[in-house]
Amino acid sequence: MQSNSKKNKLILGITTLLISLIIINLVGNAWFFRLDLTAEKRFSLTKTTKTALKNLTDDIYITVYLDGDEIPTGFKRLRKAIYEMIREYEIYANTEIIFSFETPARDAKQETKEKVYKELIAQGLKYYTVFENLPDGTRKQVVLFPSAKISYGNKSVAVNFLKSSPGADADQNLNFSIENIEYELTAAIQKLQTTEKPKIAFIRGHAELHEYYLESAKRLLEEQFEVFRGTIEGKTGVLNQFKAIIISKPLKPFSEADKYVIDQYIMQGGNVLWLIDGANTDMDSLQHAPFTVSMPLDLNLSDQLFKYGVRINSNLLQHAQCAQIGLNTSQDQFGKPEIAFFPWYYYPLLFSNNNHPVNRYIETIKSNFVSNIDTVGNNAKIQKTILLATLNNTRIASVPEKISFDLIDMKTTADVFNKPAQPVAVLLEGEFESVFKNRARYLPGVDMMAHLDKSLPTKQIVVADGDLIKNEVLASGKPLPMAFDPISGVEFKGNSEFLLNAINYLTDNSGLMALKSRQLKLRLLEKEHLYEYRNQWQWFNTGIPLVIVLLASLLYVFYRKKKYTNF
Repeated sequence: MQSNSKKNKLILGITTLLISLIIINLVGNAWFFRLDLTAEKRFSLTKTTKTALKNLTDDIYITVYLDGDEIPTGFKRLRKAIYEMIREYEIYANTEIIFSFETPARDAKQETKEKVYKELIAQGLKYYTVFENLPDGTRKQVVLFPSAKISYGNKSVAVNFLKSSPGADADQNLNFSIENIEYELTAAIQKLQTTEKPKIAFIRGHAELHEYYLESAKRLLEEQFEVFRGTIEGKTGVLNQFKAIIISKPLKPFSEADKYVIDQYIMQGGNVLWLIDGANTDMDSLQHAPFTVSMPLDLNLSDQLFKYGVRINSNLLQHAQCAQIGLNTSQDQFGKPEIAFFPWYYYPLLFSNNNHPVNRYIETIKSNFVSNIDTVGNNAKIQKTILLATLNNTRIASVPEKISFDLIDMKTTADVFNKPAQPVAVLLEGEFESVFKNRARYLPGVDMMAHLDKSLPTKQIVVADGDLIKNEVLASGKPLPMAFDPISGVEFKGNSEFLLNAINYLTDNSGLMALKSRQLKLRLLEKEHLYEYRNQWQWFNTGIPLVIVLLASLLYVFYRKKKYTNF
């Protein structure tokens, strides 16, 4: 009887277990959910990404060019993170995601490899040369493409995962790159899905930068936007078709009519990138004269920017961390000029605190005769974020300022370069008040019937450097890349990164740019501690599993002995 009772209980238990499993499976099929227990929710996709994946109407193909046994350990971690992210995308995608990991030109001859590399570079993929330490003490050079090509329909885009932040070490940069994977993939998918590009415009009519000097910026932005260039001419509503406008280095004052048009564009939710100089400085005149004088620049915009929350000061910033200029110091025996490079303190390098999607992961930025910005006003509905600044030990030169090449001999002592880091780019977002509030509603030839005193929630970015997005032009008329110095051959890629991030943030209504704020805590072992106690840890990792197995065996023997002894 006792045996039958035990048998019935066993059958009942097994039956209950099977029924429970069936119920769990049925519920799981009917109600999809995933549980992410990590502190940073690293395995959870954002609503923006899920929406993009659900809007897919065709299969998507992803080829990641980061594979093989030769890739260093850090890049293997990046590869794993990319793989895991794509698998997450598969779960929410409305269509199939077909992906693969490849090593470009694996086992091919050097000539073939170089040809393949050139083809990938032409498609927009970036490569990096790293050196791997081998057991025999030698180093091996490895060419890596931490990039991917994504195809959807008849369109393809390149995605570059590796990020480089000034001052960060290799582990930190890899961690930045891992944090940014979802943004890069989702941005690419959204770009492939877009059938109509948003419209943006460069404003003309106030001696802004000539289009020759904006060619690099225009080409960069045209990949994602439909770019226009035109005048305002006091026509209310002429800007309303644009998601954002760019005001780049004006040198002539704005009329009250043009100010009103820009103001009402902002009141209706328009977004503005202001690139405004605090002083007027002509560097070209130094080629023909021993000195030039930088003068205050009055654009009739001070009251408007002050009302919105900032003041651009009439000064020039200097710093020892700066770009260099090439000067003809002598001639060789054939009469060819010899160029020497000197620090030009009026071109301070700008850095970010990686505190916002606009300035995260960007490289060093070159500035040209930049001024500082004060945040002003007490409008509680305006949030202000410093995006770019100089480093500590900045010198502030008031204008008028005599400028000559004698500056290269200046000593960068602490008593002269004695100011803290100076902000030069500020993000303003919220609800703005019109600068024309409480003014008489009359401007000749301007329609003010639909006047608004308060804006919809919107965004503005103010940069106290009109040349931040400028490209130089060769004598042949060929435009160079943005922030590229033709004499030294140095390109400051942070300038183009900042411009693209700024316009993307100003025009983003989907929440895509918020993905750049994602942070994953870097949990690294202390190498010194690990090396000092490596023997103890090796014994611990080897011995503890054996002890656990031995104890389990002893407990099992003890249990069986006790159980059958009672019989």
